[in-house]
Amino acid sequence: MAVTTTPSAATDRFWLLRVTKEYWFLVTLLTSLALSGVYMVVFHVTPWDTYRQIEMRRNRVALHDRIGQRLLESGQYGLAIAEFDRALALDALDDPARAGRYLAELFIALPQPTWDAVVWSAERDALLQLAGTRDQAIDHIVEKYLGDVELRIGNLDQAAGHYERALAAKPDYPDALYAYGWYYYSSKPDIARMEALFRKMTAADQYDYRGFHGLGYALYMRALAATSSDQAIALLREAAQQSQRASNLRTAQLNVMVDFGEVARAVFPQVSQFFHEEAMKLLDDPETSKLSQVTDILDARLLRSPDDRHVYIRTNNDRHAWVRYELALDHLAESRSIDNIEHGRAERAEHDRLFAEARKLDASGDMLNIYQDQLKILDQFNPPRTDSTKF
Repeated sequence: MAVTTTPSAATDRFWLLRVTKEYWFLVTLLTSLALSGVYMVVFHVTPWDTYRQIEMRRNRVALHDRIGQRLLESGQYGLAIAEFDRALALDALDDPARAGRYLAELFIALPQPTWDAVVWSAERDALLQLAGTRDQAIDHIVEKYLGDVELRIGNLDQAAGHYERALAAKPDYPDALYAYGWYYYSSKPDIARMEALFRKMTAADQYDYRGFHGLGYALYMRALAATSSDQAIALLREAAQQSQRASNLRTAQLNVMVDFGEVARAVFPQVSQFFHEEAMKLLDDPETSKLSQVTDILDARLLRSPDDRHVYIRTNNDRHAWVRYELALDHLAESRSIDNIEHGRAERAEHDRLFAEARKLDASGDMLNIYQDQLKILDQFNPPRTDSTKF
């Protein structure tokens, strides 16, 4: 006969302890879930928040990388470094930011007086290897830098090859279009190629004043070489339109402001006057007058000189005299473009005043050579009036 025993009341008092001991893992899990639930209710979080934070961090890193690369492609190297630094602050091992920052520093160092070809020689193999990788994010930027270096040391054909490869990798790369466009002005003159490259640049980025500057100057050069007066005026009008398109795109680049005015003077003297007054503000402002874009030595080519003469604008007085001469010519052009006799006389008087101020600043007379060269161009396309309203 089987005999069974029933747990006594004393034994039953320990059932919870016995269950806890036998199912400790389940109790631990339930306790953890309960505490997690309380935590989520109190602090308004979910189990997915950590993953969301990681994803947000990745997205922010990628955003800074994209902005940095875009700035790098636009030639804004200092701003690009700032964006790459923001990416690296979030992820110190972010390869695109590290590579982009390194390239931006190389671009900044290249035009400096302290740049040494020996340093370039040491970097060359590594950069060539980097350019040969399949990393399409920076391949075109490396090629553009290699082109800039070859251009600086006078290897023109090699420079062109690198620019071609940069644009083959990214046809709308603004900084490469800019550098290659001016290559066909200064290094191997081909104004048709220059115009084509800057047209691509203005189409690629309508907020980059450099495209309008280059295109306007290419059209201006075509106008100076035109054999037909009608064709020349049409080209000048299109060149002046580039200045108008850039009028709201602010820049502290002194030579660019003067060029925008120069190309517009013969057909739209008021546009020319606007840019040259802006250039004067750059010189007069205590902050902008110290910028390298304003104080750099400039090389002015005399476009009507038979022996392709150049004048160097070196000193503060040179810059002030130069811009005053340009403004004087703007007022002279305006006096030739209007029928109101009193207005015309006032414009001519303003020309005379600015010319006198410029002559006082121009002790060497070098800046006067620029004035006389520009006057020849003005006389060709907007000659002195010969009618009864001559001022």
